[in-house]
Amino acid sequence: MKILLLVNLLFLTTLSKPVFSSENDSIVTNVFSHIYNEQYAEAHATISANRANLESFYTDVLTIDLFWWEFVQAKQNNEKQKVFLSFLEKFDSTYVNDAELKQRQLIKNSYQIRYEFKRFNIIGAINTRATIKKLLDEITSENLDYPENRMKLLSLYSSLFQYFDNLINPLFSKNRREIRAKALVEVEGFTGENDIIVKTLSLYFLGRIYLNIEKDDKKGIRYFTELSEYYPKNKLFKEVLEKHK
Repeated sequence: MKILLLVNLLFLTTLSKPVFSSENDSIVTNVFSHIYNEQYAEAHATISANRANLESFYTDVLTIDLFWWEFVQAKQNNEKQKVFLSFLEKFDSTYVNDAELKQRQLIKNSYQIRYEFKRFNIIGAINTRATIKKLLDEITSENLDYPENRMKLLSLYSSLFQYFDNLINPLFSKNRREIRAKALVEVEGFTGENDIIVKTLSLYFLGRIYLNIEKDDKKGIRYFTELSEYYPKNKLFKEVLEKHK
């Protein structure tokens, strides 16, 4: 379960909300809401109808997340798998500057590690994790120029990565415990964001962490209850709440 949570955290960079116009803001939020309400056909239709109004980066990050969830949820997923992998392969082939290239590479490897774990390729997942850590370090050290909301998402991602990366503690290190505690406080701070994407992701992973790792059902249920209120058609959130009643 802990490994699965580590895998799941790695979709955090997939949705970076645009900040340049309220129209783009609304489109991205609508697609995001369709995806997390498990309304995949509606998400596809919204992306197609608004492709001319979105920069290619935002079209791509929404599309890869949509393809991933369709692949994961499909009962017969061979075709969905092919579509997902084909899009993933070319995800970082286009970019407008070095900052976007780094983010595209981070997104690509985030989905890659989830895919490796899904097919039980542990060696591949370990190698991809090393790439992700290197990219995060480069983004932090190079002080790349991202809009404010993208920086919030990267900060959330970094805090979650710190939590999971210090989860295995064979020597019962106090320092590792303190890093995890600090990371959780940072993630909880994002639940009050007005940005629905950052808010949703922080609620989801806190719910998973408290239910499955910290063993604090009260907190975990609280976070998933809030998620179900935002996304009433999401069956996964309802199943989690039903399981922990």
